[in-house]
Amino acid sequence: MIKTFTLPSVLISNTIVNSFRIALKNKDKIATRKTFDSLRVINRVFGNLIEFEMYSDKSIIFIQKGRGANKKPPPSSVILEWIKARRITPTKGTQESLAFLIARSIGKKGIKPTNIIGEAEAIMNPRIKLIIGASMVSYSNEIIKDFVK
Repeated sequence: MIKTFTLPSVLISNTIVNSFRIALKNKDKIATRKTFDSLRVINRVFGNLIEFEMYSDKSIIFIQKGRGANKKPPPSSVILEWIKARRITPTKGTQESLAFLIARSIGKKGIKPTNIIGEAEAIMNPRIKLIIGASMVSYSNEIIKDFVK
C-alpha cells in the first residue's frame, strides 16, 4: 500500500512567523509593532512540493541590512511614530523637532545592520526539524499499522 506524507504546512508557516517575531523582540526592534504585526507566510502546495512565501512591512529590510551613511534621511514622520511608541520625551524642544534631528542623524551616520534573518533561522530551524521529525514518526507509525493489518 502506498501512503502519501503530508507536512503540517500551517504549523511550519506559524513557526516561521513566530521565529521572526521572537528575533525582533530579542534584538529590541519592536517599537510601533508595524513590522511585527505585518509578518505573514503564505504556503502553497504543488503535489509533493510546498512553497512558503513570506511577507512583511518594508522596514524589515532596514532592520536586516541597516541604512548607509550620507544618504537621504528617513521621513521625520516615521521617526516621530517611533518616538511616540517608545514614549520618549525630549529634554529640549518638541517630539517633532527631535524626530527631525534623529532623521537627519540617520541620514548622515546611517544605521547598523541587524542580522534578524540569522537570529530567526537559529530559532526556527530546530523547531521545524522537530515538526518534520514528529510528522515522519507519525507517518512511519501509520505505515507499520497498515502493514500489520
